[in-house]
Amino acid sequence: MKIKTNIKDNCFIIIVVILMISFTVNIYQSILNKKYCYELGKQNYSKIEEIRFRNESILSILDSCVTAKSVNNVDLLTLYKNYSKISEAELSLWNSYLTEDNKTLRRFKNKSKNIVVNTKTKNELYSEVEELIYSYIQNDMTEKIDVIELEGKVADDFNTLRSIALDLNNYFNSFYDENCNVPEDKKEKIMISEDYWVDILQGIQEVNNKYVEYSFTYENVNNN
Repeated sequence: MKIKTNIKDNCFIIIVVILMISFTVNIYQSILNKKYCYELGKQNYSKIEEIRFRNESILSILDSCVTAKSVNNVDLLTLYKNYSKISEAELSLWNSYLTEDNKTLRRFKNKSKNIVVNTKTKNELYSEVEELIYSYIQNDMTEKIDVIELEGKVADDFNTLRSIALDLNNYFNSFYDENCNVPEDKKEKIMISEDYWVDILQGIQEVNNKYVEYSFTYENVNNN
């Protein structure tokens, strides 16, 4: 009888130990998940901010160009760099969103946010714009000109680019006013905890969707 009691006690102890180990592992895994989610959110928030700041710079340049009805080489180069950085940041955000492990973590946080992906606008618009600006830069170097007059197709291109930048700037301002109307030092924490980078990625796509039918193709300015 004593032997049976010892066996039962030993089994109970083993079960308790297993449960404690499992509980400890789960807590440790939960801590790791939260830490990873925070670091991922921080990286994505940084990319969102880069898109926002780069777009503000683009809008400022395009406002001046459209008003002056011309664009110089310095502005073209700055536009190209800004569009390249936006394209790079947006692609990184899409990769982060579409990664299966990150989808699981978002569900783990009970904030499973889903974007209806439009494959035509997923990073393609900014890539096309980047290529268009690069073509204008190449034309200036080939033709040895310093300024392009905004006429015909060129004027249409720059007016459309300005409209995109303005729409995106308005979207950012509206979103931040509605969801992050807090002191600057608290904004990052809210953006990360609420996974707002997903909402903003959706918003960027919605802005871009309005311009998918526009042809961002280069036409030699000397043919205008």
